[in-house]
Amino acid sequence: MRVLLADETNREPGARAKFFVYGGLILKVDDLSVLDERIASIREATGYQPQDDLKFDTRARPATVDRDAATEAKRQVLTACRDLDAEFIDYVALHDIIKNSDPDDQLLFAANTVISQFNIYLQHVAHDDGICIVDNLPVKASWRRPPHLVGPIDAVSVSGRDRQARAGV
Repeated sequence: MRVLLADETNREPGARAKFFVYGGLILKVDDLSVLDERIASIREATGYQPQDDLKFDTRARPATVDRDAATEAKRQVLTACRDLDAEFIDYVALHDIIKNSDPDDQLLFAANTVISQFNIYLQHVAHDDGICIVDNLPVKASWRRPPHLVGPIDAVSVSGRDRQARAGV
């Protein structure tokens, strides 16, 4: 089983943010705990507090973490991913080209592109099942839980083999 962890960066153009990027990290599910432990060690070693976000946008680093420490943390996270044979799918758009399109459409198109490529990767490269975990999609029409639903939302995972078994294949 593979997992795609998807998120965006640089939604707003800036002097140093010329590109909007939406990407997804692909890992084997069994490697998630290993990566989590490595990142916890990296955070501690580079001065990140438990409440601090560790982002790849250097401008988003906490005030208590200097630029060199933030850069080192990112370098070590990339090394950890490489050590685990993680793979990455990305969508990159030049802000000058997409500036006249709706920002929500930009994000949804990018997410759709990355998730679609993950599906192709699962079918034709990994020959495996997968699950996609998407960070909040910050769009005006984000999914909202209908008020008439109460209680926890259950998640169900169905692999291709399960579908085949139920279909009698």
